[in-house]
Amino acid sequence: MILDLASATEAGPAEQQLRNVVAELAVATGIPAPRVFIIESPSANALSVGKDPQHGTIAITRGLLEKLDREELQGVIAHELAHIANLDSRHAVLVALLVGAIVLLTDVFFSLIVELAQNPWTGDDIKDTLAALAIWLVVVIVGFIVAGLLKLVAPLAALAVQAAVSRDREYLADATAVGITRNPAGLIGALGKLEDTRSDMLGEANRGTQHLWIVNPVRASSEGGRGWFATHPATEDRIARLRALEGLDHEPEDAGAA
Repeated sequence: MILDLASATEAGPAEQQLRNVVAELAVATGIPAPRVFIIESPSANALSVGKDPQHGTIAITRGLLEKLDREELQGVIAHELAHIANLDSRHAVLVALLVGAIVLLTDVFFSLIVELAQNPWTGDDIKDTLAALAIWLVVVIVGFIVAGLLKLVAPLAALAVQAAVSRDREYLADATAVGITRNPAGLIGALGKLEDTRSDMLGEANRGTQHLWIVNPVRASSEGGRGWFATHPATEDRIARLRALEGLDHEPEDAGAA
């Protein structure tokens, strides 16, 4: 469903280099090579889905293939393989379904209240009718209040859970990717390019699936990635953690003496 939404098609002979990179890094990760799909979008982005490492799929945009060199591509692929190996891909799809289900059930409840409001209750006589109308009015008023709260609070609560969990998993996938490639510079360079060239992918993604992508496809980079409902950490924070992980933000102690 998610791949169809993004209009992804399976990579062919023209993307053999990409498939080779995926196969090589899958061996290093210790999981079967996932299927590889291409999304014909000029935006640079990638996602992974799959219920387990034996049924993993990675989708890469055409824009990402054109903007990244092989080293940076390896960093992105390793990040997505980390999501599959850590079962993040399965969890992310379940979260997407949960968020969608909450929104759907809230809309259904609101529709039921609207239908109830359009059909007042009546009784066999005037006394029963007045009593029924009084009860009906209370039920409708309470129902609209509850429905309004649900439409406001329920999706926000679901998105808050989605965002909080997603941010942690992005940090973990970044660290795992470095462990796979032994080369933090590739992912650091890729994240920098993805941030600099980020553009909305409203045709291929939406707010229900935004947490699946390596960088958020539906929110402007100026939003910072530090809000309550941000599904991704700020890219500069991710890069800083990668540099700290490998000690790249510190010069050697003897550099000054030299």
